[in-house]
Amino acid sequence: MGTNRANESPPNSAVPEVPGDRIELVDGVEMYRISTADRLDPFLMTIVSSSDLWMFVSSAGGLTAGRIEPANCLFPYETDDRLHGAGGRTGPVSVLSVRHDGATTRWEPFVGRGSKVRRSVLKSLLGNAVVFEEEHTELELVIRYRWAPSDRFGWVRTVSLENRRPGSAVSVDVVDGLLGVMPWGIDVTLQQQMSNLANAYRRSEITASGLGIFALEAQIVDRPEPAEALRATTVWSTGLPGPALSVDPAAAVRARDGEPFVRSSLRTGRPGSFLVDTTIDLETGLRHRWHIVADAGRSHGDIARLEQLLGSDQDLGALLEEDIARCSSELRAIVATADGLQCSDSTKDDAHHFANTLFNVMRGGTFADGYTIGADGFRAFVADRNRRVADRHADWLTTLPASIDVQDLRDRAGEPG
Repeated sequence: MGTNRANESPPNSAVPEVPGDRIELVDGVEMYRISTADRLDPFLMTIVSSSDLWMFVSSAGGLTAGRIEPANCLFPYETDDRLHGAGGRTGPVSVLSVRHDGATTRWEPFVGRGSKVRRSVLKSLLGNAVVFEEEHTELELVIRYRWAPSDRFGWVRTVSLENRRPGSAVSVDVVDGLLGVMPWGIDVTLQQQMSNLANAYRRSEITASGLGIFALEAQIVDRPEPAEALRATTVWSTGLPGPALSVDPAAAVRARDGEPFVRSSLRTGRPGSFLVDTTIDLETGLRHRWHIVADAGRSHGDIARLEQLLGSDQDLGALLEEDIARCSSELRAIVATADGLQCSDSTKDDAHHFANTLFNVMRGGTFADGYTIGADGFRAFVADRNRRVADRHADWLTTLPASIDVQDLRDRAGEPG
């Protein structure tokens, strides 16, 4: 029997239909959701901040992030094609052993593909946070983690595990953390061309307070001279009950194989990680949340203050959320100065306008004091752009007040022509 192919699409031409495409509130933050994002080809996202924190993250989970420049990165600074394949090797890792109904199921979220999981990626409308979500339909558990910037503390990874099993509590052994944490001071050339040499200088340790310190034993130089590495990357966690800690990435491998977690507080000459191990008991309808915080280029003083904070009785989770909210308000205010806030009958259109303005601001900046101009800066500008005009109107330029509104300046400039 013949087959009618008139209405068939050519091979490989079909684009998978991905449901989602909606805006919702997640912990009080407006976010855009792409459901079943794992069915799309990996795509790159830029996560911004109101300060010098930056992040490039793949929808597959691989990322690089840091402060100011690539030499201050938390994870290897790679091109986007490499980031798409970096998930599970560098950056976040979670391995869960779920005990329920007399059985144990091992679950490694956000790795590979499976028929028993549903995944989504969400990004805040401000552009400064991204959430990865996975639901295990058989276990009826949902895990989410969010990356968000805190100028005071660094990049904050907030993880939540929720039990949606009706009338059934679960106990979960959790191994969670960050793989391949970079020490401070390895520039891009060294990272990408002489990474093995850089490994030889690495030192990863965890202090008694639970602070992970990732540093170089010395700066990597060719000359026979002392060159101390005076800054470091720091990683710490809060919100987990009595966690065991390790800087050895093999702890995650052992967790995948069902082997016991081995504590490790020092690792030299090889890449280090920050891994925590604990057990969480979850009743139906409840969730447990914890934070892992990483920052680059921290000084001795910064580290001493962090040690003191970790040893205090302050609510560290509340401090983190408070600073994240403050930084979000600062980012909104920056974009507002460039007329980036719009209110229409379409939230998506408003978000699109905000994003366009945000990236224009990142390229060109904003006016530091609205429509007020400093006379010294204006005189320097005129002298730089047109020396003849500056000389011809030198007396007039000296009569300007220290600061002046731009319209008043235009009016005054019209008087002498």
